[in-house]
This record gives sequence, C-alpha cells and structure tokens, in this order.
Amino acid sequence: MSRQARHNLIRELLSAGPASSQEDLRAELASRGFSVTQATLSRDLAVLDAAKTSAGYTIPSSQSEHTNGALGALPRAAKEHLLSAEPAATTAVLRTPPGHAQALAIELDRTPPAGVVGTLAGDDTIFLACHTADDAVRTCAHLLELAGRIQS
Repeated sequence: MSRQARHNLIRELLSAGPASSQEDLRAELASRGFSVTQATLSRDLAVLDAAKTSAGYTIPSSQSEHTNGALGALPRAAKEHLLSAEPAATTAVLRTPPGHAQALAIELDRTPPAGVVGTLAGDDTIFLACHTADDAVRTCAHLLELAGRIQS
C-alpha cells in the first residue's frame, strides 16, 4: 500500500470527522488494510497539516474547497475559531477556544493578511508578528470583521 494511498485515506477519514486520538486513527487505518506505526502516523499527520483540536485530530479543507466554496478558508476559520483580537505594539494577539489556535493558525499561515510576517500558535492564543503597529491594528480589525465580531 502506497504512502499516497495512505494519505488519501487519512484525509478521507478526517474529513468525515475528527479522530479523538492517534491510536483511534491507527485502528481505523488497520481495519482498512493500512498497518502503520505511531511514528509513521505522526509524520503523516504533520505532512497533511492535521491539527489537534479539542474535538480531536482534524485536517483543513482542500485548497479546491477553499477557492471554490462560498466562504474562503480564512474567513471560515475566523468565524469558527476566533474569539477576540487585540493589537499589542507590532503584534496581533488572537484568542480562540482551548485547542482551536492551531486550526486558525494553519489558515493564517496559508493566506497571511497584509503586514503579517509570522505566526506563533499555542493552545488558545495566536501571536501574529506584524511589520508595524498600524499593521497589527489593521490585522485585528480585519480578522474580527471576517469572524463577524466587529468591535466599535
């Protein structure tokens, strides 16, 4: 069984819903004829940009869904995961529910807002390094607008 076939199956399984643990995902792969070690599965998840959220391991939608969908990937991720955004000097500090920062950070890395030079994500906080303090303010306002959480 090829690596590509295994990756396709992992994508299929995770797009159907999150896997609560790597062991559960390994068992599901084994039931479909793909026996893998935990180390191999861990590498596969990294290659596929899977994120561990409070619901379990998830995988972002494919790029074709991002571009063809009514709502792009970053706006969708902001609506799903962003709770607040606050500028702090040249940094935009974003808050998400516990376990959701990685899912949003993946989309921010794929399509960074103008003025953002880097992303650092923890469990429920994301730091966006911006060129200037004005970029941090604009980035926060833009992301809050995408999330439907416009502050007055």
